[in-house]
Amino acid sequence: MHTLNFRLHPSDLSYIANHAGDRFLIVDESLLPTYDAFKHSAPFEEVIVVPEEYEEFLATGDADEYRDPDLAETEAAVMCYTSGTTGRPKGVLYSHRAIWLHSLVQGMADTLGLKESDVTLPVVPMFHVNAWGFPFTCTLVGAKQAFPGPFLDPSSLLEMLEAERVTVSAGVPTIWRGILQLLDREPGRYDLSSIRLMLVGGRRRRGR
Repeated sequence: MHTLNFRLHPSDLSYIANHAGDRFLIVDESLLPTYDAFKHSAPFEEVIVVPEEYEEFLATGDADEYRDPDLAETEAAVMCYTSGTTGRPKGVLYSHRAIWLHSLVQGMADTLGLKESDVTLPVVPMFHVNAWGFPFTCTLVGAKQAFPGPFLDPSSLLEMLEAERVTVSAGVPTIWRGILQLLDREPGRYDLSSIRLMLVGGRRRRGR
């Protein structure tokens, strides 16, 4: 399984789908226009559209029908592609063991210390290094997961941080810079007292 970066050019998306040998596509209803832009050059046998009424969609499934697959820990679990800044996008595989170990480390006290009582809000796309592993770690420890979807503007994120009583959040510096500017303009408007950890990470670009 792997994600598609919907911000890439349609030609890159079709290249990735073909290079990865994709057979199925799971796409959010809101992203159908993106899919339409490259569907004629993609190899998908079947397209599964997730409707906006996500909770209703989940209710149509039967958890009792699920069976754990018999997989070796060294088998590939997920794959991420780069954004192609140095040529065509390149894929990287993650094994089940790698994800498991990464999740264990994120749960340790001397790293993120994620635990069941946490409410997390990763402002990191799934296509960006698997949202820094948050979905896997939070599932492992039983932490609540809140996702902002396309609403990444400072006011929407601050409202969500307050309403969900988020304890741990993660994002790149540009996200936090916009939030800081809004907080400086309107101090005291948002109650962020629940937050215990904000993870900030990004790639440093070298100047000439």
